[in-house]
Amino acid sequence: MGAGTAGLSTAGVRRAALDASARAPVRAVGAGQRVARIALVYRAFSLSAMAVFWLAPMLWFVLMLGRGHATALMAATVLAMPACLFALRLPDAWFRPRAWELDGRVYEWLGIRQFNWLVMDGNGENRRIRRICPEYRRYATAAGLRQLERGTRPAEIVHWTLLLASLPPLVFAVVIGELPYVAYFGLGNILVNLYPIGLQRALRARASALGRRRHA
Repeated sequence: MGAGTAGLSTAGVRRAALDASARAPVRAVGAGQRVARIALVYRAFSLSAMAVFWLAPMLWFVLMLGRGHATALMAATVLAMPACLFALRLPDAWFRPRAWELDGRVYEWLGIRQFNWLVMDGNGENRRIRRICPEYRRYATAAGLRQLERGTRPAEIVHWTLLLASLPPLVFAVVIGELPYVAYFGLGNILVNLYPIGLQRALRARASALGRRRHA
């Protein structure tokens, strides 16, 4: 009887283990779906802001304000191309944080930290995902800080390129006196390009400051 009880107990443990192993992939899939939904919401918000504040005024300018000025607009766009190419080949020295960036006060005053809670891959998205995956995007190690620093460079380059590409219609709108357009598109460039550039530089400065403290 004792042997039979032991046998049943062992079988029960095995079944429980099998049930747990069968449920683990289901939980992993569910967690992955929740993470994907969170990421989708933040990406939709960021891309919608870009469409409203950057892409829409660009299209409006080309389709409406640019009528009758096609040659001048084309010339301005061609002149902006070298600047865009320069942004794609920014030297390493450009990405090194300046002394005034390391303490983060300027970026704090500009509201970059608050801005970081709204954008994709920012603090808001990361915190919600960490409720599901606690180790998601934690840069506590030296290798993690280097990964963070490297990741900010292409993001900054993209926004510099977009900003420089948008300057010809913005300047041209000033020339022809379309000041409401200038104000709207100028605000759009601040939100869509300048603040993201500041965010990447703030993150890089913080990673550099933390790395220096580790070696101090």
